[in-house]
Amino acid sequence: MIDGYEQAASHLIAKALSARRDDELLIYPIVFLYRHMIELSLKELIETYGPRTGISPDRKNHSLGELWKKYRQICDGFDIADRDEAFPHMAAIIAEFDDIDPGSFNFRYHLDKKGKPIDLKHSAIDLARLGDVMRGIANYFGGAYSYLWDRESYMRDFEADQAADWRSEQEADWLSEHAADWRSET
Repeated sequence: MIDGYEQAASHLIAKALSARRDDELLIYPIVFLYRHMIELSLKELIETYGPRTGISPDRKNHSLGELWKKYRQICDGFDIADRDEAFPHMAAIIAEFDDIDPGSFNFRYHLDKKGKPIDLKHSAIDLARLGDVMRGIANYFGGAYSYLWDRESYMRDFEADQAADWRSEQEADWLSEHAADWRSET
């Protein structure tokens, strides 16, 4: 689904750029598709890796800022350092989307829930640049998912090794305590 939203937006950008008269018409579905890609990406990361760090999924939340905050808590829980300094850049982009469309309504509807026209708070959007930025965002989330998968696998293996070592120690202790009993019975 996430890839589908990203690809659909990319196809619409290509269409809009090839027929300039369509760029104003297609901006709404393009931005909606990209915003939804970000929301689904964050929710998938939270759903998949949140439980290990005590972060519970929030399927009804559409605030990208709040979802980003939960994702960052997961990163902290996995002790992930921001070596490439991507967090501030991602946070800025997500904040911009959240500011323009805080509840995922502004690019879907022309009226808010009270029937008032929605002020989109945007000026001209460079579609080619938007497409480039969003490919980077999609790549970031794909990489984050893979990296967290590896970290979680490592942690699971480490915990299994620790548990096996503890069981071995317990068994060895028990055997040494009861070895004399066995010897006296034989």
